[in-house]
Amino acid sequence: MFLAQKKGLHNIRFVCANFFKHDFQNEYYDIVFFHQSLHHFNNVEQVLTTKISNCLKPNGKVVINEFVGATRMQLPKSQIKAINDALKIIPKKFKSRFKTGQLKNNFYGSGIIRMILADPSECIDSASIIPSLHKHFNPIVEKGFGGNVLMNVLKDLSHHFVDTNDEKEKILNALFEFEDSYLKAHKSDFMFGMYQKK
Repeated sequence: MFLAQKKGLHNIRFVCANFFKHDFQNEYYDIVFFHQSLHHFNNVEQVLTTKISNCLKPNGKVVINEFVGATRMQLPKSQIKAINDALKIIPKKFKSRFKTGQLKNNFYGSGIIRMILADPSECIDSASIIPSLHKHFNPIVEKGFGGNVLMNVLKDLSHHFVDTNDEKEKILNALFEFEDSYLKAHKSDFMFGMYQKK
């Protein structure tokens, strides 16, 4: 809001409100954009059909930049194995976790209870996002951008790679190639997409 004021933009209205209680005008909006927010909604299909579809114009569009992977980040064993295989690419000297200094030698995934306690809304219905969109909207474009492996491999380790050198660039390139190869046979956990109202 302050940035808009600073730039002299007066054709923007900012609203801070309860999404489920806010009175959205019917067939009013050209575009509804979810930026890393839709995966925090429970019952995604209901949100799309009872709130979003109604407020869009007949030719309205939904745009997402979202995590669309496993609900509650309960990753399949095959993905956890891939993450651990990628973790082996990183030498021991770059495996000390940020602040704690503990070595990150293995990734076990996120326990469901821990996920709920840490953030009850985190990825609460994320696996339903793409199927629900496809059911009620026509895809115009969908571009996955990974995150299946690297997000969990580099968590707490990325500080080692802020300043790069030849050795670090070689490690990062090997990690990028690993995830690119993984994505050839698996759906992306993160997606940019644009969808036309049916």
